[in-house]
Amino acid sequence: MVVDDDPVTCDLLCEVFAAEGFASRFVQSGEAAIASLAVESPDVLVSDIRMTKPDDGLALLDHVRQEYPELPVVLMTAFGSVDTAVRAVKQGAFDYVSKPFDINALVATVRRALAASSINPPEPIGDEESQQASGLVGRTPAMLEIYKMIARVADSLAAVLITGESGTGKELVARAIHVHGERAPEPFVGINCGALTETLLESELFGHVKG
Repeated sequence: MVVDDDPVTCDLLCEVFAAEGFASRFVQSGEAAIASLAVESPDVLVSDIRMTKPDDGLALLDHVRQEYPELPVVLMTAFGSVDTAVRAVKQGAFDYVSKPFDINALVATVRRALAASSINPPEPIGDEESQQASGLVGRTPAMLEIYKMIARVADSLAAVLITGESGTGKELVARAIHVHGERAPEPFVGINCGALTETLLESELFGHVKG
């Protein structure tokens, strides 16, 4: 099932899915999708996020996770942000793709969703998103992948290594992981390791005993 308030997008996706051998239909709002789900059982739900309401797709996702937990949901948006990605992943979205999307990549995502739905349904992985600003901006596919990665590791207790050239935003990514994780109430402490000597760095990170 395709859910989007743009009829052109709906027609395009239904044609693409039909060419791939999928039987598909579309509705143009979250409310219409909820009504349709009460009388039919699609294998995958592909929904835009912003429709009649800014978070229509996320509200639909929340309804699906509660009422139809085995139904994989793929969300689409032209307004990608780290906050939206975190909320989508934490609410249990199978994947989150940006508009304009690559048709082949979207079809591959739907195929993965179909395969995964026969194994395990996606589980929500946390509470509601933190409303604190992350400082990250950008809506390109590359940035969307970063947002999704942040969402997936935010609640992990594992150490996360962030690499990149100087000035590419490594500390912003670290702050976003902190803001959206379980340790958000605690202070975020940034340390410029390159500005400290080995001995001073050890003391700064782990403390020292006088003498």
